[in-house]
Amino acid sequence: MLFVTYFLLLLSCIIAQAFTHTGNIYTSNGSSSDTQAAINAAPGGSTILFNPGTYNWSPSSPVVVHKSLTLEAKTAGTVTIQSNLLNGFLWDIKSGKNGDIRFNNLNFVQTANNQGSSSAAYMTIDRTDMGGPGSPGTQYTVIFTHCLFQSGQAYNYMGFAQANGLIFSHCTFDTQISSYGLVGISFACSKYGIYEAGGRNYWNTPDTMGLKADRTGLNVGDTAKGWDGVAGLNDTYIEDSTISNGTSGAMNGDDNSRIVIRHCTIIDASLFSHGQDTGPSGNRHYEVYNCTMKNVNGMARGAQHWWGARGAVYIVANNVMDIPNSDKSSIDMQCQQCRRKSGQTICQTGYPAARQVGMGWSANSNAPSGNPVLTQNGTGAAFDPCYFWGNTGPGGNGYKLYWGVSDYNPDECGNGKTTGDFVHKDRDFFVEVQRPGWVPYTYPHPKVASSIVPTPTPTPAPIRKRPRGRVSRKAMETGLRFVDGA
Repeated sequence: MLFVTYFLLLLSCIIAQAFTHTGNIYTSNGSSSDTQAAINAAPGGSTILFNPGTYNWSPSSPVVVHKSLTLEAKTAGTVTIQSNLLNGFLWDIKSGKNGDIRFNNLNFVQTANNQGSSSAAYMTIDRTDMGGPGSPGTQYTVIFTHCLFQSGQAYNYMGFAQANGLIFSHCTFDTQISSYGLVGISFACSKYGIYEAGGRNYWNTPDTMGLKADRTGLNVGDTAKGWDGVAGLNDTYIEDSTISNGTSGAMNGDDNSRIVIRHCTIIDASLFSHGQDTGPSGNRHYEVYNCTMKNVNGMARGAQHWWGARGAVYIVANNVMDIPNSDKSSIDMQCQQCRRKSGQTICQTGYPAARQVGMGWSANSNAPSGNPVLTQNGTGAAFDPCYFWGNTGPGGNGYKLYWGVSDYNPDECGNGKTTGDFVHKDRDFFVEVQRPGWVPYTYPHPKVASSIVPTPTPTPAPIRKRPRGRVSRKAMETGLRFVDGA
C-alpha cells in the first residue's frame, strides 16, 4: 500500500512537471496550468513554446504574463488556444519593466455562444505605468504578430485593452456569428477613473497623431513629447491585419484610447469609436489610413459604415472603399450627447458639445468643455477638426453618401436637438483636405521587425522544476461597455 501511494505521488509530480526546457526555451504541454508553470519558471527574455495542437482552456484564474516573454508557435495556424469561458478573462497580460511581451503565430478562439449578450473579453492587455510618463517600464509594450482573434458565437470583443501603445501586426480579427458581431479589441484606458488630472492615460494631453508635430499647433506626434513620453508608444497600432464581420462596432475606440489602423483589409466590418456619451472620457483620437474596405456580404449581415464616430478627432485617409450598404454612408458621425440621458454628457444643448466630433485639447486654452459645462473635464477645450481625404473606390469620394451624420434615437432629452446642430462640414470636419503637416508614423512599426520571425527552437529536453504554486487572480475592472450604444 505504501508503495502504491508513493507511486501515485511520483506520478502526480511527473504530470505536474510536464513542461520542458532547453536554454531559454520552455515548451508547454499546452494546458493552462502547465503554461502558467512555464511562465513562472522562465526568466525574463525567455520563450514559451507551444507544439502544434488545439488546447481547450477553462482555468479558474487567468493565465498571468507580467514579464518579458515571447509566447509562440513555430508556424502560424498550428496552435489554437480556445475556451468557452464567458466570466472573467482567460489571459491577464501586462508588460513589465524588463522588456516587451510578444505573442507570435497563436490562434485565440472563443467557442462559447452567449446568444447576443455581451460579457467579459477573452484577454485583458495592459502596460506598466508606475511613476508617470517616461518612467522605467513605459518603454515596453505587448506585441502580437500573425495571431488570430476569433470570437466565434460570443457577442464579445476578444480583448480589453487598458493601455495605449499596443501593437498588432499581420493578425486576423474575426467572428463566426452569421448576422452580426463585435470584432477585435475594445480599447478602454479608463482604469484611473473619470477625472482628468495627472494620469498618463488621460484625455487632457496633446494629440499624438503621426510621426511628428503637425501645423495645427495641437499635435506633438507620436514622439517623446507625447503623453507616454516614449516615441512610438503613445498610440496603439493595428497594421497589415484583416478585420472582418464586425458589423456592430469593430475595434472599439473608447475611453482615452489613441488608435491607428493602417494597411489593413476591412471586410464587412464597421470600425467604431465611442464618445463621452456613454463612457467616463471617450475616445481621444483615431487614424484610419491606407486600408482596403470590402463589402463581400455586408448587406446580409447588416453592415453599417466603414467608420462610425461619436466624438473627438479623426483622420480617415487614402483608403479604398466599397459602398458599405446601399443606404449607408461610408463615414458616419453622431452627437449622441444632445439626445441621451445616460453617461457623462447628459443632454448637451449648445455648440460645442463636450468632446464632440472635431473637439480636442490644448494647453493654451482656458475654455471649459461642453454646454452645459462638464466640470470634471477641466479646461483646455479646443477646436481640432477631423480630416477625410484621398479615399477612393465606389464608396470613396464621389459616392453620394461618402460622409453623413445620424442621430441616436429616441430623443431622451426632448430638446429637439440633432447631430446636424453640432457637426458641420468645413468647421468640425473637412473633406478632401489633408490635415496640415500630418505625416504617417514610421511603417511598419519599428518594434514589429524583431517579432515577425519566430525564435528558432531546438529540440527540448526534460528538466526538473519546482511544483507550480497558486496564482492569485488579479482584480479585474468591471462594467465593460462592449455593445454599440450601451
